[in-house]
Amino acid sequence: MLHSNALQAAVQSQRELVLATLLEHGQRVGPAPAEARALRRDCFKQAADSGLMSMIRMLVDHIAFDAAAWIEMLHILLRARSPAVRLLLDR
Repeated sequence: MLHSNALQAAVQSQRELVLATLLEHGQRVGPAPAEARALRRDCFKQAADSGLMSMIRMLVDHIAFDAAAWIEMLHILLRARSPAVRLLLDR
């Protein structure tokens, strides 16, 4: 949860370097709990709403999705009319 909270704070404050560092050296042990997945979803939503393509690209590149989470992220980005949809589809 701590890692996901830090991700959310980095996106909210639009700190790309902090986000990149957290994603590169972040939580790597086991699956994330449901609460952490919800925070990560919120990170995508905030980044998409503010049009921060570089942050969305980092999130897409570093966060693992199962099929349900991938569809949920696709819906979030489509609702935001974000050009990041292409990044997610390319993945």
